[in-house]
Amino acid sequence: MHTILVSSLFLLAYRPVSGKYCTPQDIVSNALENAPEAKKLMTRLYNFFLVYHSRNDTFKVAYPCLQAKRQTDVEETMRATYVFKYLFDGKFVTDHRQVSVERTDEAYPSENEFVVEINKEGDTIKVDFQVIYSDYQTCVLFWTWSLGYQVWVEASHLRDKRNVPRSCELLYHLLADNQKHVVYNQRTCHITDRKKSSGKKQPS
Repeated sequence: MHTILVSSLFLLAYRPVSGKYCTPQDIVSNALENAPEAKKLMTRLYNFFLVYHSRNDTFKVAYPCLQAKRQTDVEETMRATYVFKYLFDGKFVTDHRQVSVERTDEAYPSENEFVVEINKEGDTIKVDFQVIYSDYQTCVLFWTWSLGYQVWVEASHLRDKRNVPRSCELLYHLLADNQKHVVYNQRTCHITDRKKSSGKKQPS
């Protein structure tokens, strides 16, 4: 992984952002050993907390302890219902949202985005979460227009290890230009879930 990170840093420093890949996150995600697979990530039945992100410093105040977990089986069309929770006035608020997967463009060999449907004033807005990197067990590095780069970490890892996995941490700092807004607080974000996989066989 260290070699891959060094290669990604070299590409960002010396390769112009043009041609096949349009953005720094495109360059890094395609420089990694395995291209991001949103389908594979969706089949994992883990509870992830948003630990920190690079844009919008008011988000952490509105949605502290934000977490997400797939609640329903994955449909053949690669859609599922996710439950999102965040802390408000000392209690967790729950919200259910439909999530699907798509490709950013043809430069990616497979689906590399989560598309989250958000209802706002009667209208359905779709927000794209581009998967930059994931080890498919402990952490995910996403990118969106509204929050920038985001590190999400699996709940039991946060409880037991109390850190961000090194791979996601290094890639985040490589891309986020020292911008960090912390959403997860160990003292207030109580974690009781243990990591588990779905008993039903899911598409790979």
